[in-house]
Amino acid sequence: MSFLRRAGVGIACSWAAVCPVYSADNANWGQWRGPTRDGQAAVFGTVESWPDAAIVVWSVEAGEGQSSPLAVGDRVVLFDREEGSERTRALDVGSGKVLWSEREPVRFRPGMGGGRFGAGPKSTPAVADGRVVTYGVTSLLTVRDLATGRVVWRKDPRVEGVKPTLYWGNAVSPIVVDGRVIVHFGKAGKGGVRAYDLADGRERWRVEEFGTSYSSPIVIGVGEAAILGVMTGEGPVGLSRDGKVLWQIDFEQTFTRQNTPTPVVAGGLLVYGGESRPLFAHRVERRGAGWNTAPAWTRDDVSLGLASTVVVDGRVCGFSSKRKGQLFCLDAATGADVWLGPGRAGEHTALLVVPGYLLAIGDEGVLRVLDRAGSAYRQVAEYEIAASPVFAHPAVVERGLVIKSHDRLELLSFAGGE
Repeated sequence: MSFLRRAGVGIACSWAAVCPVYSADNANWGQWRGPTRDGQAAVFGTVESWPDAAIVVWSVEAGEGQSSPLAVGDRVVLFDREEGSERTRALDVGSGKVLWSEREPVRFRPGMGGGRFGAGPKSTPAVADGRVVTYGVTSLLTVRDLATGRVVWRKDPRVEGVKPTLYWGNAVSPIVVDGRVIVHFGKAGKGGVRAYDLADGRERWRVEEFGTSYSSPIVIGVGEAAILGVMTGEGPVGLSRDGKVLWQIDFEQTFTRQNTPTPVVAGGLLVYGGESRPLFAHRVERRGAGWNTAPAWTRDDVSLGLASTVVVDGRVCGFSSKRKGQLFCLDAATGADVWLGPGRAGEHTALLVVPGYLLAIGDEGVLRVLDRAGSAYRQVAEYEIAASPVFAHPAVVERGLVIKSHDRLELLSFAGGE
């Protein structure tokens, strides 16, 4: 196993000869799971030779929560919890220096069984048009100025007299589409999707038909034909960008079978799953003026639990909760095995697709670099990247990762092998 070369805690890397310079040109990771919300990380670039050890460029303290860091331009954004408040910070991507830090007191206690994951926040912010959108564990929606941290506008659905949060707290990561902030609030069986103007917070549309889940919305398709895909408490739903319901697939969330993973699109298939349930693929296509959905394949022996899948080279790869944790890659068209990794791999793994490789970041603080094209599970390199548990998805910069563990935020460089 490769280990970390530390330049010190909270200071910039001191090995000028081998440490890259991170700047606005290196970072374009402004929302949940990256620019296309699917773990595709081309910004990481090509690594010809993986180094013996990753270098910690900088390291700072981090608070509670599973919210993922972001890296946009010259800034890293982190949304965490400290001393009863949800905290939003902007840091310099090159040095880790805190540029601004703002707090909002939030009272929340997770339901029974969720205490080990803490009181959040659990949703990842979105950065767009110079704004930072955070969506707290109690569904408090806040838009701040990226340059200063100043609040531009805020929405709290609790003032309407509704309960906007699920049993273990909000985990929906907001998305910005067409200059509108789109969020899902409520509880299983009763909730809604809303769109607000990013600039001033005016409500543009709402859909009140679907309870929420712990999953996050995506964009399906490109250009003017693109629609929204939302994993609701009742199952996946397709919405037009002006809030009309286009199609629905039944996949009802229950107390012991949560809809947590974010769906992905593989060709014309929507691939989705949930806690203690099989992995499904549905064909979703436009038919004249309407839409049609039809089952394509199912894998009863693969269950996603908490982790979201990625699509790479005609495959769907992910982390199953079966066999006490197991990485897998399946043929995207048929669901047939390409390879299955060893069992007992932990409780959670976040996946990234980088040029030539598949990166698997496990909850035990280990990064595994995998061959993404082979017909068998093959590990190319392994790194110990954190001394405490990692449940947040990383942010990606050029040949580097911003890792949020239980108590640290660190920028790791993998450029030393060149």
